[in-house]
Amino acid sequence: MNESKAIKLSKTNQCKNQRLGSNPNTIKLDARHLDAGMAEGMSVGMTPSHITASLTTKSVNTAFTVKKFANVENSIEVSDYILELQKAGSEVVNGDLGRLERMLTSQAIALDTMFNRLALKAAGAEHLKNYEVFMRLAFKAQAQSRNTVEALAMLKHPQPYISQTNIGQVGHNQINHVHTPVETSQTMPNKLLETTHGNNLDTRTKSQAIPSHQAMATLAKVHRGKDC
Repeated sequence: MNESKAIKLSKTNQCKNQRLGSNPNTIKLDARHLDAGMAEGMSVGMTPSHITASLTTKSVNTAFTVKKFANVENSIEVSDYILELQKAGSEVVNGDLGRLERMLTSQAIALDTMFNRLALKAAGAEHLKNYEVFMRLAFKAQAQSRNTVEALAMLKHPQPYISQTNIGQVGHNQINHVHTPVETSQTMPNKLLETTHGNNLDTRTKSQAIPSHQAMATLAKVHRGKDC
C-alpha cells in the first residue's frame, strides 16, 4: 500500500473517529496503526463491510478480549490494545520473540505463585475434602507452570524439524540389500560330522558287516541240576 493511499485511509478514519465521539470501545484507527502494519491488505476502494471483515481477522477481536480480562477501567481505548497487538504480531513476523519470551516468563512465575498459594491453603485446611481440593488445584497450577517453562525453552532453543518424507528417505538409504548364502539343514550336520574336537573321522574303507542270525554253538553243561 503506497503512501498516498495510507494518508487517504488515515484521513477517512480520523473523520470517522470525530463523528464517533469519545466511546473507548469504538475502533478508531490513526497513523500509528497504519505504521504498525494495520493497513496491510487494505485499500481505499474497500467497502465498509470489507474493512470490518479485514480488521476482525487481525487483532481487533483479541483487543476486546484482552481489555475485558485485563481488569482495567472502561476508559482505556480498545484502539490502543489493537495497536499493541499489531506491534506484537509484527515483532514475531520480523523474528523478534522478546515480547513472547517475557510473556511466558511472567506466566510461569504467576502460575508458580498460584501453586504456592493453593499449597498453603491446603496446609491450613481443617477438613480432608478441602485439603484434597486445594492440593489438586495446586498440582494443576504446578503442571501448567512446568509446561510454560518447557514452551519457553523450546522457543529459546527450537528442535530441528524432520519431515516424514526425510525420515523415509534416510531409512531407505540405510537398508543394505546383501544376499548371503544360507546353509540348509542338510549341509549343517555334514560339517559337524567332519570334525570332532579337532580330529577327523576315520574315512578308510569300511569293514565287512557281520551277517545277522548266525548259528549259535551249543553251550557246554556247567553245573546243571539233576532235573535238567
